[in-house]
Amino acid sequence: MKNKELALLYPEIYIAQSDLHTDNLQEVIPVDKFLVFKTKTNSKLTVFLKPEEFKNKSLTEFLKKILINGLKVAPEAVSFAIVKNPFPSILLKYNPNFVAILFGDFLMDRNNIPQEILICEVFSLSEMINDESKKRTAWNKMKTILNKIQ
Repeated sequence: MKNKELALLYPEIYIAQSDLHTDNLQEVIPVDKFLVFKTKTNSKLTVFLKPEEFKNKSLTEFLKKILINGLKVAPEAVSFAIVKNPFPSILLKYNPNFVAILFGDFLMDRNNIPQEILICEVFSLSEMINDESKKRTAWNKMKTILNKIQ
């Protein structure tokens, strides 16, 4: 089996054990297998969501209440990344903004997070919507990160 095939099957192992140059990363591990970015030109942060949560109107309204109404983030400042599969953290390199809020446990590893990316990992929207404790925890984490960009 060739390295390229191994990387597609086991990207977290391949990245951890290789001397992989990030210049050719997309050739080895195609980003679109894991993430679909929906970006806005003036965005400041990227929200990472599961596809079913991105399509769920009640969950996106819940997200809007948190970010736009509660934390006072301008709607044009928010881009999205739809997470098809858990992904190696090195793929955060392709995040169009330097702030990433991950609504779910998406990272295969945490060893290769690009240093220029501020990352905030919180519960999925479906986990938080009816759980006040999780909402409060997520709110505090997001507020800390968002204070760095405002």
